[in-house]
Amino acid sequence: MDVMISLSRRFLTKDNNSSTLVENIITTICNQYPGAHFYLLSYDNKQYKFSLPGNVQTIIAAIPFFLSPITKWIYQRQLKALVKKFNAQILLHINDYIPVNAATTYLLLTSVTNSKPDQLNKPDRIITSSLSIKNELVKNNIDPSRIRIIQPMALNIYQPLDWDTREQSKKYFSEGKEYFLFNASGASHTNFLNVLKGFSTVKKWLKSGIRLIIVNMETGKHTENLLNTYKYKSDITISAAISKADYPKLAGAALAFIYLPQFDSNGLPLVEAMQCGVPVITWHNNIFFELGNDAVLYVEPNNEQDIGEKMMKIYKDEKTRTVLIQKSLLQLQTLATHNTAAILE
Repeated sequence: MDVMISLSRRFLTKDNNSSTLVENIITTICNQYPGAHFYLLSYDNKQYKFSLPGNVQTIIAAIPFFLSPITKWIYQRQLKALVKKFNAQILLHINDYIPVNAATTYLLLTSVTNSKPDQLNKPDRIITSSLSIKNELVKNNIDPSRIRIIQPMALNIYQPLDWDTREQSKKYFSEGKEYFLFNASGASHTNFLNVLKGFSTVKKWLKSGIRLIIVNMETGKHTENLLNTYKYKSDITISAAISKADYPKLAGAALAFIYLPQFDSNGLPLVEAMQCGVPVITWHNNIFFELGNDAVLYVEPNNEQDIGEKMMKIYKDEKTRTVLIQKSLLQLQTLATHNTAAILE
């Protein structure tokens, strides 16, 4: 089986926060079919930062920066030629459907936002990452039998740390202090501010040396000014360049993981933290609840007191922390069973 994966713009998604989710789904599909040959279109050899499975070959193509009627027509002609050249029986489109004749066509959707119903009806199958998105598609009169779900799964490098490794990681990342890990990717300024206020509550009431490590923070004068005037700024670390090799240790050694993106398209960071055996604090939306169920703590992102109370609960209540970890690992087993069905038929 030969499968061509087509990108119609140079960025995997319009929302950069969803790029890792697309990468994860592509990897899952390729690993599910080790005997198949996948051709992944790329505008250069440095486009993809994730590790491609061994059955994937990148093909250089003139992928446009943005879709316009002209660039779409040019790319469509090129895509037709590539499908014919490599005799691809299956064509998988990422977020944008480009009409090209192939035996079977798939459309990978990370969100239904801005999706046009007429485009959704053209591919043979639609792949998405959650039941919530599937339900939205069904509301748009898409036949549910045409929809396949691949839920995000963390790589095997995300595992619970043993005691020695956790202590060594804490020494490396936080001078041996306990810390909360806040993934600020996609967080609005309000959500970001409320996490800081919640952390202030923890520092005020617990009088401890606990720290807050922030990854994927969007830089800007407003954020910099906020941090410079923050009372507990000496207990905050901004990790701007954490490597993919170090991140599982950073996540695994955390007391808890906080993730409050403004939009809910990418639940992969939640799953990664859960697989590390780390309690998760996030907000309640359909996609995150589908992934976390009762294995995570939910907060109201606009309620700084709620965030602070949940952080203190995890810090003070070892029983709650242990129960969340146990439930997370069981929930991951449930999610794994959802990805065993054949996606490409």
